[in-house]
Amino acid sequence: MNIEWRQVLNKRNEIPKTKPVIIYCNTGMLSAQGGFALRVAGYDNVRILQGGFVEWQAKGGFDAAAKAEKASKQASH
Repeated sequence: MNIEWRQVLNKRNEIPKTKPVIIYCNTGMLSAQGGFALRVAGYDNVRILQGGFVEWQAKGGFDAAAKAEKASKQASH
């Protein structure tokens, strides 16, 4: 689902309250604002991708956990 951050309250009926919801944007600034608005509106299932898509990608994206585990194993040897 793609909702522009200014529209999250107007379209909140499209956002589930019973499932985890991750909000992100490129840098994390706009998603933080949208997430705050939803939390004020009673959504306790909302999580914000801190640093946004750019930071997530820089840290390895979907492979970040595997890379961190590999680095940890190498450091302990």
